[in-house]
Amino acid sequence: MELSSRVGAWLVKLGIVDPSAVSISSRDGKVVLDDTTSIEFESGLGFATLVSVLAAQAGLEPAPMDTFKETPTAVTKLYNWNLLEPVLKAFSVELDPDMKALIVAGGKKDRFL
Repeated sequence: MELSSRVGAWLVKLGIVDPSAVSISSRDGKVVLDDTTSIEFESGLGFATLVSVLAAQAGLEPAPMDTFKETPTAVTKLYNWNLLEPVLKAFSVELDPDMKALIVAGGKKDRFL
């Protein structure tokens, strides 16, 4: 998964991503997350962790971490992203159904945040 260098640095600073999981891409100064970390974000677990940290800072309900599934299958991704939707809404983030379908479908090509 490719990220802007600012987002990558922010995730490291928050403790969401280990610095060893981030490498610099040769394209446009982007950074790339290693495969394990990319899979965590695609499955929803990485975003659940991020949203929970941000929710704690804002005094909001965290993501229900104990209910997320860890197996990276399409069904599990859909389940996890469905759990994330109400948490994301608390931050005024709407998850477009088409975007969710693309996330669940997965694939390594052109993953960018």
